[in-house]
Amino acid sequence: MRRPGRWVWGVVIVLLVVAAAEFAALAWLLPRYAVHLIRHHFGVGVRVGKASWQFPMTLVLSDVQLETEWPSVGASAKRVTLELLWVSWAEQRMWLRSVEI
Repeated sequence: MRRPGRWVWGVVIVLLVVAAAEFAALAWLLPRYAVHLIRHHFGVGVRVGKASWQFPMTLVLSDVQLETEWPSVGASAKRVTLELLWVSWAEQRMWLRSVEI
């Protein structure tokens, strides 16, 4: 049996680079999309200090503040952990498995 040629290793390397690029794009895009959905749902009175994604489907939001105008009610949390069940880009919805505040 012959050893794999150089083209096989080239294909493997290209596939690994594509997978790493997809992972990096998801790590950059998913927290921003989640903050966008939260602001869209709750309104402009939501502030999120930092959003990060942890593999496989966990979002960590830091310094979250929710402010409403009636009657000057607000809430804040240092850390909110969201375990996602599913994200629908087309419907602009996230299904959550659990929320930890």
